[in-house]
Amino acid sequence: MSKNKLIAIIFGGLVLLISVFIIYFSNNTLINVCKDNKWGYINLKNKLIIPFEYDYSTTFENGLAIVCKNSKCGVINNKNKTVIPFNYDMIFYFSNGLAFATKDINSGYINKSGKEVIPFSNLAGKSFSDNLAGVISNGKWGFIDKKGKVVIDYKYDDIKDFHKGLAPVSIAPNKWGVINKKEKIKIPFEYESINEFENGQFSACKKIKTSGGGECGIMNKKGKVIIPFEYYWIEPLHDNFYIAQKNPTSWVYLDKYGKQVFDKEYFVADNFENGLAMICISADKCGFINTKGETVIEAKYQALSRFHNGVAAVMLNNKWGFINKKGKVIIPFEYDWTGLVY
Repeated sequence: MSKNKLIAIIFGGLVLLISVFIIYFSNNTLINVCKDNKWGYINLKNKLIIPFEYDYSTTFENGLAIVCKNSKCGVINNKNKTVIPFNYDMIFYFSNGLAFATKDINSGYINKSGKEVIPFSNLAGKSFSDNLAGVISNGKWGFIDKKGKVVIDYKYDDIKDFHKGLAPVSIAPNKWGVINKKEKIKIPFEYESINEFENGQFSACKKIKTSGGGECGIMNKKGKVIIPFEYYWIEPLHDNFYIAQKNPTSWVYLDKYGKQVFDKEYFVADNFENGLAMICISADKCGFINTKGETVIEAKYQALSRFHNGVAAVMLNNKWGFINKKGKVIIPFEYDWTGLVY
């Protein structure tokens, strides 16, 4: 066999393999959409796979989705088979293998098989993160482990999730600091707001204005200031960019040193993911830019979502459709809402 013929066979095989993958992906990627106040699931060819029979639905994660009908919630797989019966008033997203759920006047935690792993009681709680979940008792927050054992006592006015062993907590209104899992204070209680640990950084505000926003900046896990506290709001670093809010209607991008880039201000801006970011130039003119600040999808949509598996939801004339990363409409504008928007 000649070398050229061998290359042709290999190339032909690769093309076939890619084609099979694209067909499989188009048929098996499901998007939850709403029409006439009912939720169902379509594939990327706009074929209805799961009928419009639910009052609420989430996107599929690892083959499972939370859905509700007739005021009760359960979990289905992508064949619309019930995996967890519709016995709950609400089921929140699965995290660390467990989901917070409510039933009657009680709440607890279930696993993906529907087993009630942490018994239901009159406690209220949050989803698990970093293998701990925040729960509240008598107006004070603490943390439990996945066996339901209280590992950080109920003493905080408010809490946020643990990430990488660190969690912001509040000991009084507008007095936030950061603790580790042994309750050692890592950042003192000197801030009016601290967000969850993300990409090695905290976004925090020294002061919060009554109208929202304040004197906000970025610090590392030791509390060292990375970006000065001079913005209305700011998000941690994503893809080597910060997004910072200068005032309620002006967002800018900063490089990793805190210097403004692109020489543009946006009505709304979002973090970069895989080289693209959502932006709006007015309240109803939104599109996407690349990491050079160039418009790659025209700002002509009323609203949009981030890309998920190469697909983004976009709104025109108060209806939702879907585009690919080239801006091509792949599903027409016929839906009232979609779970890709959050």
